[in-house]
Amino acid sequence: SLVVLTLAGNLRATLNGQPTDAKSLNQSQIGNAAFQVDIPPLTVTQRLELKALFQKMSIPVQNGQESAAAALFLSELLELAESAGGEPPAPERPDTQFVRDLQLQSGNAQLLEIHKEKDAIAANVAGWTKIRDSIAGRLPVWRRLQELENLADGLPEAAEVATSMIAIERTHSLLAEPDPVPPLIKKLLGALRVALNDVQSRLVATHKNELSRLESNAIWQRLKPEQQQELAGQFGLHKPQDIRLSSEEEILTALREASLASRHTLVDALPERFRRALEEAVRLLEPKATRVSLAQTTIKNEKDLETWLNETRSSVKDKLKEGPVILG
Repeated sequence: SLVVLTLAGNLRATLNGQPTDAKSLNQSQIGNAAFQVDIPPLTVTQRLELKALFQKMSIPVQNGQESAAAALFLSELLELAESAGGEPPAPERPDTQFVRDLQLQSGNAQLLEIHKEKDAIAANVAGWTKIRDSIAGRLPVWRRLQELENLADGLPEAAEVATSMIAIERTHSLLAEPDPVPPLIKKLLGALRVALNDVQSRLVATHKNELSRLESNAIWQRLKPEQQQELAGQFGLHKPQDIRLSSEEEILTALREASLASRHTLVDALPERFRRALEEAVRLLEPKATRVSLAQTTIKNEKDLETWLNETRSSVKDKLKEGPVILG
């Protein structure tokens, strides 16, 4: 009798505090189920309107299973609201207390309350879906801006863009119109392109100068071509590769391969690489050669110069007794 009354919509059943439908109750469960008098069932029109609402969230509805569909619908609605906002710079998540209040009800009372609010709920489904999709579209571009700002660390433009990014986060303005992110990306790309071209020019010029000095060195000229190639590979003396910077992806590729800082470090280290290669060439040709480091000092006048020359001459003369000397 209880099952029949529940099926007819005159009672609503709960099992362990959770709404359940009469068809799910077997003989052993009925003793643990609680039954309460429900309000009259909804009309056919009301049920059809609820079915249309639930289908906006792709929730299937079978006849007589509206309560089960409602529970799933409200759960999906909360998930949608969760995705319609988030951490800065995304907009704040919408208030969903009314959905939680609906979840506290059950049976026909819950269905009737959902039906009363169907227009507002449908508007929320449409609005939250649009916001969710907009966030999904703009968030990758924001992540790209974050990466570029990171890669541009040390450039004046990076500091300016960082200030704008903080403002966007503080005001949750990811979805603002017009989109605030593309102009910031454009600004960073321009600055990075200039910086990369500058350091590349320095690298090419430094390599050209050092290579010219090396190739004019009498010791280097005594090496066989294969020995020169081997040392060039060993100390990284090959001609710098060209970089392409015409697009955003090409700039990112260049910076992912080597940051601005590492490129500047390479330029500064290049003379030392050539010096070490020449030193190795001397070692190959003159195995007994020793290296003498020139003393670092500040020369203010001719007297200081004479003192430094005498000390250097003395050091070199002592080492010459042992064999050839490499100055460096």
